[in-house]
Amino acid sequence: MTDQHCERMPDIRAALSAGQWPDDVLEHALDCEACSSLWMTACLAEGAHLDTSRRVRLDADVVWWKAQLYASQRDARRAGAAISGAKAIALAGGAVALVPIVTALRAMLNGELLSSTSMESLGSVAVLLFAFLLSVARTAMDRRGWPMNG
Repeated sequence: MTDQHCERMPDIRAALSAGQWPDDVLEHALDCEACSSLWMTACLAEGAHLDTSRRVRLDADVVWWKAQLYASQRDARRAGAAISGAKAIALAGGAVALVPIVTALRAMLNGELLSSTSMESLGSVAVLLFAFLLSVARTAMDRRGWPMNG
């Protein structure tokens, strides 16, 4: 980058600090390569200042939509916490349901007969375990964006 200098640069800087551009100074700033960058910088800074100092008019619709968005986000966080709690309880229930199944499998491998009460409880546990697995599969499908009918 070359060092550009002009003998009228003090006039340009004075116009910048005063915020007033006399016709001859403005005409020089537009024509001179060294001074034009100062003039463009001043214009950009003034435009940025005007943009940030302008008041934004509050519109009832905008306020209402923002309130609805905030409420929706808040409700989603609350629902997410409840769903996480339900998943933890379901996981614990699934782990508890595995205990009778493992016990029955161990008894069967040892050649012991299962009582009818044990068979009924295994059937109930199997239904609960199946429901748990369906819930886990549904959650996995929802996360991947796979559509489900119904």
